[in-house]
Amino acid sequence: PPPTSGTGIMTGCRQADEMTVLNNIFFAAGLLALAAFGTAPALAQGTTSTTATASARVILPLTLTKTSDLAFGSIIKPSTGSATVTMTSGSNTVTVTGTNAASATGLGTRAAFTIGGEGSQSFTLTVPASVSMTGPGTAITVTLSSSHTSPVTFSGLIETAAQVFLTIGGSFSVPSTQTSGNYSGSFNVTVTYN
Repeated sequence: PPPTSGTGIMTGCRQADEMTVLNNIFFAAGLLALAAFGTAPALAQGTTSTTATASARVILPLTLTKTSDLAFGSIIKPSTGSATVTMTSGSNTVTVTGTNAASATGLGTRAAFTIGGEGSQSFTLTVPASVSMTGPGTAITVTLSSSHTSPVTFSGLIETAAQVFLTIGGSFSVPSTQTSGNYSGSFNVTVTYN
């Protein structure tokens, strides 16, 4: 083979280096292209949106006003045994059953309340089952009866004021041994919008 000069060897090395550099550039460009094609769809699929609606309904507040307390009046206790005293939620008439037992006047007063609020709106009414009246003798337990049971709905149209009239009566027993005197107790009535 013909002798190779030093100049030829140097030229070959430079050409090889230039090819390596070009290959590296093409390789890097290919990686960038793949990265661009690979991430662009991911960005598009990872973002979405929708629309929500905000709304509110403003209504009248609930009001609860007591117009009278529950009063049975004077009760004549029985001479023997036990007497039952009753006043329903629908009448102020007091009835008493028992030997020689009676209501002194025959009339009492139901507990009465006016409930105000938004027409057509429903609310929860809470009335306790009983109330304890305390006095000089053994406490007397009164079983309460309400003119309305929960849930209750106001009549009328929305955006108008409405009222419900609530009355509460009750019944209790009085034995012949009950100590004479005044007896009383309190109970809570609660209304809450549904």
